[in-house]
Amino acid sequence: SGSGQLKLTTFQIGGNQLGDLETEYALDPKDLKLSNLKALFASGQVRSSKVRVGLASTYPIETELEVVGLELNDMFRSLQSDSVPLHLGLDGRVKLSGTLSPKMNLSIEPQLKGKDLYVLNKAKLGKSQSNQILFIPAMEVQGKVGVGPTTVELNSHMNLLGGKLVLDGKIENGDGRIQFTGKDISLTQLRKISDLSF
Repeated sequence: SGSGQLKLTTFQIGGNQLGDLETEYALDPKDLKLSNLKALFASGQVRSSKVRVGLASTYPIETELEVVGLELNDMFRSLQSDSVPLHLGLDGRVKLSGTLSPKMNLSIEPQLKGKDLYVLNKAKLGKSQSNQILFIPAMEVQGKVGVGPTTVELNSHMNLLGGKLVLDGKIENGDGRIQFTGKDISLTQLRKISDLSF
């Protein structure tokens, strides 16, 4: 039991460098509560006014995170996956709840705005025009993602290119099926698809 303030600089999990973290904490026999959490990560910040992790055998967790200026490609690089040819800036909120042990089961509900989605031919060549496969200037994402020990269930809605794209599906043990349904999407709002001009 106890309370205080925790500051970590360039902290790592499993050899992956995640950034700086600062939070206030309160620990009792039932819960670990974090407040005023601020983490610098992937060129952006993740903040939360309240994170609760229960100390029961399943380690229940509940929080709402605010994401400010997070860059997906910087996140992949910090997780030692620098070959992912994807760039996307994210801002918004993410609700997270579930259990961490003995088998992780999480419900993630994002409400995010994305800007400058680039899909590249080769990650190491950067965002030059000749290396871009796809560029979408803006999008909004909301929905629900369920993460289990061997499964990911996805139900999300994206507002992009003047319309809506719904992704619905399940991935289990690396295999899966995701259904894409689009409505009123305008390809003329795309900035780029490979070498096709719009």
